[in-house]
Amino acid sequence: MKPINTLLSLSLLCLAQWVNASSLNDFTPIKIKENLNGLHLKIESKMVDKISVVKLTNQEAIAVSCSVVFKDGPSPASTRRTSLAPGGSKLLSKAFGRSLNGLRLEVDCHKKQMEV
Repeated sequence: MKPINTLLSLSLLCLAQWVNASSLNDFTPIKIKENLNGLHLKIESKMVDKISVVKLTNQEAIAVSCSVVFKDGPSPASTRRTSLAPGGSKLLSKAFGRSLNGLRLEVDCHKKQMEV
């Protein structure tokens, strides 16, 4: 019974180290610059592997249009645009081909213009 416990303990230790290594991207610093034009939105961001994910939640009673610019330094900036219904939320993402030392996001939102 003792060899089985030892094997189980070693397996759990290896698994714990693998989980910690895969979660190192959780420590990529993300700086968010907001230009919300007086609107109330909730902005959440996270790095998942080499993908930056931003969740925008509209807390207004009107539709809004938003753009998110992803800047990682040497690479050209990438922009994602979306519209949010009242109370709605959306996920925007950008994949990177390498690990990042830091990420800057610029979030710009305004009231959605009515189409004629």
